[in-house]
Amino acid sequence: MTNLNLKKKTKVKNLIGNEDFVNLFDNELFNYILRTSESESEAYTALKRLYFMSITTFREYKNAFSENGYIKFYNRGRFVWPLEYSNYKKGSAFRGKKREDHSKFMKVKMKGIDRGDSFRAKKKWQNKSIEFKITFLKNKGVIIDYENHKLVKKVYGKYISDIRKSDDYKINRINNFILNKKYVGIDIYDEYVEKYKTLVLTNENYHEPFTQMMSMISVINMRVNENMGTTKFFKKGNVNVSYCINKNVITYRSSWELNTINFLEKNKINYQYEPFYIKKSDGTYYLPDFLIYLDDKILLEIKGFINGEEGYKNEELKIAAGIEYCNKNGYKYCYLESELNNLKEIMNNIKN
Repeated sequence: MTNLNLKKKTKVKNLIGNEDFVNLFDNELFNYILRTSESESEAYTALKRLYFMSITTFREYKNAFSENGYIKFYNRGRFVWPLEYSNYKKGSAFRGKKREDHSKFMKVKMKGIDRGDSFRAKKKWQNKSIEFKITFLKNKGVIIDYENHKLVKKVYGKYISDIRKSDDYKINRINNFILNKKYVGIDIYDEYVEKYKTLVLTNENYHEPFTQMMSMISVINMRVNENMGTTKFFKKGNVNVSYCINKNVITYRSSWELNTINFLEKNKINYQYEPFYIKKSDGTYYLPDFLIYLDDKILLEIKGFINGEEGYKNEELKIAAGIEYCNKNGYKYCYLESELNNLKEIMNNIKN
């Protein structure tokens, strides 16, 4: 290669179509990567990574990325197994067991129900103890007077704070989030990956993707974690439903939500609970409470508690985003500061 000075920071767009770069690889490897990649840019990203792994032939590639007759391909920033083999590998640890029963057992266990409040209280105490902080700092190589417990607490607090607030920590979180397969298939996550997967993150440009990432994690997890989206002061629990289109059991997060669900069920009104994600103007997301099917489709947001000035600003962004979404999709947007007791309340509080 005579005219190409290839470094890890070399931009992929400068490699596309570059003969010197293409000639680094044998035809079989080049054609395989090009054929199995979703885009030309993704293919060249994969080839660039292979070069710095000292893999330039298809034989070397197969030796590194094949198993049981299956061979990995490049997808969304990483080399992955084909879906059929990936599913096989996921289930291999449970073969010969009653997988459905085991799954139910693990769900209960992971929620902490099996361990009980005494276990959680013990772990909380351990993580707050001075012994935990001393061990943590020693493992990180921090040299201080460990007999001075007041100093230990101060240094530990500052150490954790500095790490969590540092640019490098946040950039690393974004990169790991993009490579995380946990959220693949969720529309807002897929859009996020498509937008940022080729962006080289720096201290100047990571702020927007980091804010969007944290918001996305929150709203996605809210759908599956019954402890999110509420506080210990609000009533929460599960209720069986018949007229909800997207759920058989709803995990409600307040008494107002429960009363609204009961009203819809009693009046045999079809609805969805937490139907979809809406992007706000600041790039973050929120999860509306209900989509109600009347003569018009009504997107219903119920809000009874707002925390401080930032909370009110966030509500303004939610309302604006909700109205914009409804106008684009032919819905109506209703914002209630109370539970739903009759349909007139909806018509009196339409905002678009």
